Amino acid sequence: MIHPECGVPLPLTVKVIRHEHPLKLTSSVQVNQSHHRICQLCVKVVDTYRFYYCSICDFAAHQDCATNEDDKDETFEFPENKHKAAIDVPTAALKEEDFSIDKSISIDPLQTHPPKIPFKRENSRFDDQLPKIPFKSENPRFDDQYPKIPFKSENPRFDESINSVSYVAIEKKMIEESYVAIEKKMIEDSIDIDVEIKHFSHEHSLKLTNELLLTDEKCDGCIQCIQPPFYSCPQCPFFLHESCIKLPRKKRQLLHRHQLTLLPKAPYKGGLFLCRACDRICNGFTYNCDKCRFNLDVQCSLIPNKFTHEVHVHPLTYSSAPCKEKCSCCDSEGKVFRCADCEFTLDVKCATLPRNVRYRPFDQPFKLCYSAEDNSGEYYCDICEKRRDHEHWFYHCSDLQFPAHPRCILGAFPNIKFGRTITSSGHSHPLTLVHSSKDHTQCCKGCKGRISEILSFECAECNFNFHVSCLEGLDDIYIGHPLYPHSRIIGDYSYDSYYQ
Repeated sequence: MIHPECGVPLPLTVKVIRHEHPLKLTSSVQVNQSHHRICQLCVKVVDTYRFYYCSICDFAAHQDCATNEDDKDETFEFPENKHKAAIDVPTAALKEEDFSIDKSISIDPLQTHPPKIPFKRENSRFDDQLPKIPFKSENPRFDDQYPKIPFKSENPRFDESINSVSYVAIEKKMIEESYVAIEKKMIEDSIDIDVEIKHFSHEHSLKLTNELLLTDEKCDGCIQCIQPPFYSCPQCPFFLHESCIKLPRKKRQLLHRHQLTLLPKAPYKGGLFLCRACDRICNGFTYNCDKCRFNLDVQCSLIPNKFTHEVHVHPLTYSSAPCKEKCSCCDSEGKVFRCADCEFTLDVKCATLPRNVRYRPFDQPFKLCYSAEDNSGEYYCDICEKRRDHEHWFYHCSDLQFPAHPRCILGAFPNIKFGRTITSSGHSHPLTLVHSSKDHTQCCKGCKGRISEILSFECAECNFNFHVSCLEGLDDIYIGHPLYPHSRIIGDYSYDSYYQ
């Protein structure tokens, strides 16, 4: 008699994106019996007879979790595959006359592994059969030994922004790296800082700023409030945090099995996308997988597999369990980090909430609070004037004695930078992304439906609005979201709980 799951054939070795070593199928591991073995992928107890295990790191995973396609590492090559490739590829290109074997070497037939036979290449055709691998120096000073070759870019604005440093080396470097320094400045301790740069996301050069802005501008990368030091464009309202200019162009992230590419805006009309981690609409930088139409905003792309939050004493690990669980801090359902020692869970939305925010017209900062401010038993939001759950997180200003729901103080679209313009084949004028108020009385020019408290594109010259989904040529990824008056549900996602 065997367990039903034991009769299912499974690979002996697997590789998941969330662990650096391969995992081997096992049924007997000597561990401390005083604690339960935890699956490091779903963060639940391993209660099956067989499971996958890494003896180097004491990393265990359920059979289903380790063989899940979403967690599979497609880039990993197992040793047997590497060995096969090393044999098959070179021998396919070689011929007998390409080598002259030294016959003075004798081979002992009793040896398990014969000695390597030295050879002398006499035929230059061998070189032509090998692929040419471009050389890239690991030492940046190596490139400085070669003269800079001036060029003229196809984009005239690019030449104007970088002036006399328009070299092939810069354009080539911009393909692989996020930015190139145009001007440096030496400060104390002989440290160089980049005071002017050319970033791949913007057509103009950006200059370093250390002054606090008087307006509530947002970073065009992470769509969070801009704080010094940051880089700004002298010609247009474009801002980037110093940390955002250094984001890698390519990266692998625990939430997706493919490599992600950093894009300055989503490859959909309007630049809007749905972050697949926090389920928020965003129009900033996105880490995109074009193959899967997968997008992550900057904040969620920085999420580690495991971290310790100040609100909880134990480490929290991202759970890839397919069922949605409720967050201990807001009761909403979604992707969560779980505690292996207790039942505490934290969803991605709460994990990425900013610690300090500003709310106009007040100048004082509001701080994220995790427990009730007093023992009164009566808790309200001073913005919407509705009751608050004393176990839920909230923002509070101690100077003003002003508590508020996170949604009320951050707004319905915290990851949207309003005021950006687009062009559409459905209209002759530029359209500006706006958030319509409750008192908005106009209807959508496309479907004649009501526009109120939702995202829309506004034409200032014609004085009318479009729903995002009603503009001709716009991608239909958002149709079905309650932001719009349509009812279709896209893919595996239903957005009925977005506003709850």
